[in-house]
Amino acid sequence: VSMMEPYTRSRVVDLLAKQKKPTPATREAILSLAGDTAEWVRTRAFAALEKVKIQEPEAIRLEGLLTRKAADLRQNLLTVLLKQPDPQVVRSADRLLAAKSAPQRLGGLELLHQMHKTKRAAAECRERALTYHEKRGKLSEEEQQLLAAFLDSERETPALDNALGLLNP
Repeated sequence: VSMMEPYTRSRVVDLLAKQKKPTPATREAILSLAGDTAEWVRTRAFAALEKVKIQEPEAIRLEGLLTRKAADLRQNLLTVLLKQPDPQVVRSADRLLAAKSAPQRLGGLELLHQMHKTKRAAAECRERALTYHEKRGKLSEEEQQLLAAFLDSERETPALDNALGLLNP
């Protein structure tokens, strides 16, 4: 498959995605194509992945792709990982936060942030983020921004009802 042109690889993904019950080989092929160099091949692969329940070994494999910087890849990876049940997402975040790669650690914080924002295991996510903040020495600007969302979660959000934070109703 790697020797094919991007258009042909995207057609392969489309054909694989049409299977009603994907075989392990089909899932393997789609997972491989999720990390493709061509954005439109990745997009089709992630569309196919959204239709299946991700197993933990597959999630671990997908987490490895968070070392890459392509924005579409990172967004699609986080979307697929967030479709797992809460305990699996938290385990994914734990593995990512423990990674040596800064982009993977940032992915772990992004998972926790999305979970916290949608009130999925929010207390557990906040606790993990605070622990990460305490144990981690130097933080990147992106890490500081994501952690600020957890640290400031008790602070009231400025709105018209409280005169943009100037009144205490």
